[in-house]
Amino acid sequence: MMDEEEVVAEVDEDAMVMIAAVIDPAAIALVEESLHHATHLRPLWERLLVGEEPDEGRTILGMSMSNKVTSDTIENHSRHLFSLFNLLGVPLVSSPMMLQRFNVFRSAMRSLKGPAVRADKKKEKEAAAAAAAALAEAEAEAEAGEGADGADAGDSADAETSESPPEASS
Repeated sequence: MMDEEEVVAEVDEDAMVMIAAVIDPAAIALVEESLHHATHLRPLWERLLVGEEPDEGRTILGMSMSNKVTSDTIENHSRHLFSLFNLLGVPLVSSPMMLQRFNVFRSAMRSLKGPAVRADKKKEKEAAAAAAAALAEAEAEAEAGEGADGADAGDSADAETSESPPEASS
């Protein structure tokens, strides 16, 4: 009996309350494209989640709320989400009243795919610079190895020509 109660508690922890708009799945690509032009709004749109609503199977886009959901918090989140959609240039709903409250599973939701974070870009640049430096070092070592072999051969050739008497010119 105790195991069954623990399973119910796990399901409750996986549930999430969201304020979201019901959207066409094709609109997700448009919203994700708009994120490239709104990097200054990153802290806001990073909270957006997209996924399937379990009851109706509709695609929804919105933000999660805390577990203490009141009519005031629903109205407040609705106004903020509506404003965010407009700032992103994707007015998915015509008013905050069209946004709805949904109970969803965390596992059914995912974050939007926006542009890379500056820290990620910086890491990529550092990795590329390190790879270029390693390649340049390897090329320098290869040239040094060839130069040492070639220098020895050139020195012996110079030694042979310097030992022979110069030819007389007429």
